Amino acid sequence: MTRPQTEQRAIMFGELRSLSSGAPSAAKWRELCVLIERLWLDEPHHVEAELLPYLTRQLAMWPDSMRVMPSSWLGYIQRGDYPPGTLARTLRAKPSWRGKLIGLCRSLDSLELECLDVSALALNRLEVTALRAWCFAHTCTLQTAPTQTDRERSMSTMSAAIS
Repeated sequence: MTRPQTEQRAIMFGELRSLSSGAPSAAKWRELCVLIERLWLDEPHHVEAELLPYLTRQLAMWPDSMRVMPSSWLGYIQRGDYPPGTLARTLRAKPSWRGKLIGLCRSLDSLELECLDVSALALNRLEVTALRAWCFAHTCTLQTAPTQTDRERSMSTMSAAIS
């Protein structure tokens, strides 16, 4: 490795260290993800061997809900191994993923997701059941959009509490 490469690596590690320490924030997480992806594309072995163990320890106390997987990482994960994906804890599905989500979940088997958020999708009962089964097998919480029945139940509970 040349001297400029060594210096560049030290600068990037300093950025990673700065972003991953202190109070967690969604903005810091997004910056970390961009930096990790850039480093992965340049030096995947360095990221896997040195940076991922460090970041795993650093991010252990960050809230899972803040560690949302960037959409750009899904392509890498679907094409094969993408170790940085193990740092994400939440996947928020986009409406355009409807009909593809079950297949996508199969490529997520090696990750450590804590929450699969499909609240932006209008799913039928069969799709929700299939996703619940996947989440159960992976000890992952499934977050769905409230149904009309849920809203009605919530309103009647609130009305009863007020009365």
